[in-house]
Amino acid sequence: MNASEISSMCDSHEFFDASLERLAEELKTEIVVAKQLRGLHPLVERRREEFGIGSSDFSKWSSRFRDLPGLNISVGKPLQRRSLLIMDAVVKTAESLGFEFGTAKDAWRKGLYANGFGFSVQFKLRESAKRKLRPPTEDEKRDMKKYSWMRGPKYEMISTGKLLLELDGPLGTACYSVKDGQKVKVEDNINRLFMFLIIEIDRIRKIWAARESEKREAERRRLQLAEEKAAREMIEEKERALFAEAMQWQQCKTLRLYIEAVQNDDEFPFSPDAKEWVAWALSVANKYDPTKCEPGGHISNATHADCSQTKS
Repeated sequence: MNASEISSMCDSHEFFDASLERLAEELKTEIVVAKQLRGLHPLVERRREEFGIGSSDFSKWSSRFRDLPGLNISVGKPLQRRSLLIMDAVVKTAESLGFEFGTAKDAWRKGLYANGFGFSVQFKLRESAKRKLRPPTEDEKRDMKKYSWMRGPKYEMISTGKLLLELDGPLGTACYSVKDGQKVKVEDNINRLFMFLIIEIDRIRKIWAARESEKREAERRRLQLAEEKAAREMIEEKERALFAEAMQWQQCKTLRLYIEAVQNDDEFPFSPDAKEWVAWALSVANKYDPTKCEPGGHISNATHADCSQTKS
């Protein structure tokens, strides 16, 4: 992919994260794959040692790289040298963008992953293969004649001599790959793979941010409705208290009329005990009369007793 296509790929995406947009701008510069197996990244150097290409002393590298899982490279011997050079460019580019190689953040993922921006991604380089019809062997021919359930013909996978670079994306699925073509090689498409990765991370972050915003708005609305409900309940409680006070005032008024009627009765004894009863009855009327307290006050016995004491 040429520079204009990379630029178009970057410019056509509206970035949500400014830091990712800056990285995308950097990826407009072509990623160059080295020609010689020199100055390799420690992880690539270890894979080179496993391939047995040239002399290598991986033991000099730090345990951080030595104890990590190996790079995911699965190729035949003719493609080993080229695969090392490609993976060296991939690993170094990933680290320059802010990724750090190690185990995945999710325990269920196995192998070596590049962790960054809250995601774990994996790069896989393998030799593509195609299916080819394989003629049955003499034993298979004999078995097919003897047993009706025997299946044939059979296929075998043969190497194409072409490389396939795959990216296990931010969500753990193989979401992108570049491969050798007639004219364009994997080396020519490394920029495109990383540009896709950066854009995909930005896209997912944008979705997650929108979901978080929706959650915050839903929580704000929930709190608002709870406050409105509490305010309504407070008003309703005051209204009920007001009607209760009016009824209690009516009862106290009725009680005073009753006391007056008792006093006006011709048979009412004007003894000390009778006068004491009248005083007690009027004190009860005064005690529970809401008008003797501040309007809108509580109507509990204790409150009215306090009000009575304050008035006196």
